[in-house]
Amino acid sequence: MVKNTVLLLLPPSGFADEGYRFMKQALSEKGFTVAVASSSGSLITGLNGTKVQPEIHLFQVHASNFAALLITGGEGWLKTEIKGGFDRVVKAFYASKKVIGAVCSGPVVLARSGVLTGLNAVCNPLYKQELIKAGVNFTDKEYVISGKIITGRGAASLPTFAMNYCSLLKT
Repeated sequence: MVKNTVLLLLPPSGFADEGYRFMKQALSEKGFTVAVASSSGSLITGLNGTKVQPEIHLFQVHASNFAALLITGGEGWLKTEIKGGFDRVVKAFYASKKVIGAVCSGPVVLARSGVLTGLNAVCNPLYKQELIKAGVNFTDKEYVISGKIITGRGAASLPTFAMNYCSLLKT
């Protein structure tokens, strides 16, 4: 499971449907399996009505079981408590030197977890202050790679973000 499985974190509600679908498809086309995890064990509804059943509860996640981590966006992240669950997962992937990708509001999760402090990153400009407040060097580009972490601006940057995320996975 490790080599080709990417863990996709979703908030318990309000994820970005387009980002979820686009990234899942892009990873599938490159031969990766996507496993969805969240703090909710029940059906999660996206901002536009897409329903997703997480395969794994947040507290059952072990970074060693996955090739990489991906956090797509959505307003749900701004209402979700990161400490004590999501941050543990992010820090475990970071400590394991796994590829971590986050797009749109997803980089806010990384920033709140402390793994972006002092690094260059981008997110949807609406959430720019969240990154700056966490000590992140906000860089206004389509995507930014800082070591094994890649961040993307938002829906318009998904094709470029996906291509570069998949390239990092192959290295």
